Amino acid sequence: MTSPREDGRFEVPIERLPGGRGQARRAGTVAAAVAAVLVGAYGIARLSDGGPGASSPPGASGAAAARPSGAASTRSTGSAGPRIEHLPAIPAVLLPGAPETAVLDRVGAEGTDLRVTAWTPADARTRTIEVIPGVFDRDDPSPVAPVIAPDRAHVLLLGTSSDGALGLDGASVIDATGRSLWTADHVTPGSGAVWSADSRLVVVAGQPRRWHLVELDRAGRATDHLVTLPFEVYVPQPVPHGWLTFSSVEPRTIPLGFSADGSWIYGGVISPELGMLIGQFRVARDGSRVEALPDFGVGKADGLVPRPGTVGAQYVDPATGRVATSRINADTTGGPRALEVRSADSGFQFVVAEPATLGAAWAGDGALVTLSGDNLIYPDALELRLTGEDGTAGPPILATGPLTTGALVGVRDGFAVVALLAARPSIGMQLVAVDLAHPERITALTLDPAAQVLGVSIDH
Repeated sequence: MTSPREDGRFEVPIERLPGGRGQARRAGTVAAAVAAVLVGAYGIARLSDGGPGASSPPGASGAAAARPSGAASTRSTGSAGPRIEHLPAIPAVLLPGAPETAVLDRVGAEGTDLRVTAWTPADARTRTIEVIPGVFDRDDPSPVAPVIAPDRAHVLLLGTSSDGALGLDGASVIDATGRSLWTADHVTPGSGAVWSADSRLVVVAGQPRRWHLVELDRAGRATDHLVTLPFEVYVPQPVPHGWLTFSSVEPRTIPLGFSADGSWIYGGVISPELGMLIGQFRVARDGSRVEALPDFGVGKADGLVPRPGTVGAQYVDPATGRVATSRINADTTGGPRALEVRSADSGFQFVVAEPATLGAAWAGDGALVTLSGDNLIYPDALELRLTGEDGTAGPPILATGPLTTGALVGVRDGFAVVALLAARPSIGMQLVAVDLAHPERITALTLDPAAQVLGVSIDH
């Protein structure tokens, strides 16, 4: 995965369309929805975690020639006329083995309720898991990023404050009835959050230099164990004394996941200058200890397990402990970020040579899955690929475009789930599930274009 961007949650342009406030609101919400689906596991609404490559856009003809048999492609060549975007013509067929995907959207006569819908590609059906009433303010269309627990009975909302108003630095946990169990201000929504596999603990990054460990008991009561992060976790380890000049902007931390034995919560540190992962640490599940680390200890009983549905699955390779992160382009101010892979001990290995990476996640076998385009916004070409352990990129698994944007929701059990948005001349949203080893095994779900989608995630 790439490092969370610092430039906000809405990189898809939101503009007013003809038809009055209602249509404009739906269009804005739909545009923001694609930002939301990028979060995959932790549901933060943003277009990309950064990580675009720096190479030139590949030619459409070359990509089509390299495409394996059965891979979907609906790419169109450019023209001087009006821009026409379209979703791939992928049939909704049964796809055994594909992971179930949760879709969260605003529903109800006044748009105040949160609906959780499950899409099961194995039987090509969707079903409503629950509708949580009274979650949103009917008069405020601002999106809230929901992070659903594995049990689907609790949801963390990033973008609410302790008084119930919408705000960029607030959070709350609600249950299936809409009851608020915990609220806090001064959190860092861009850092995401992580739920434990048993849905009894959610970890939220706060400010300044603290984590909220919000524990839920069987009666539904929440206890916030507030952990202060020591200065040592912000320093890349090991560093000789006096060899660093510290930034005036405080680095941001992100919760990544849990250890194999469940006793530790692992986190990463994001450099404010480089925008990349520069350090790692862990916090005892009960909040009693914090330790800076040289690596994530993948493979050890107390090391990080990058499970699907956690941020760690996008950053850290569960097979080798390698880390995929992004850095600001040092050559071109405002240029695309570079997605690079480093060994478990931070040694440089390779850069993913793509013009703009919209999302990345580890496949579990040492390969890295990337969704890339020739541009971050309004790409004419989008491609899903596998990059091997040596940095060699395989042929496109899925090739499509032009589109407004796309998002890699996540990877699990050898399948990838991708979200696609077309907005010109009309709005369309689609989820695509594809077998990474056999790209001809592919299916899609077309979403209601009027839906106010807030998040999409692959479950634990």
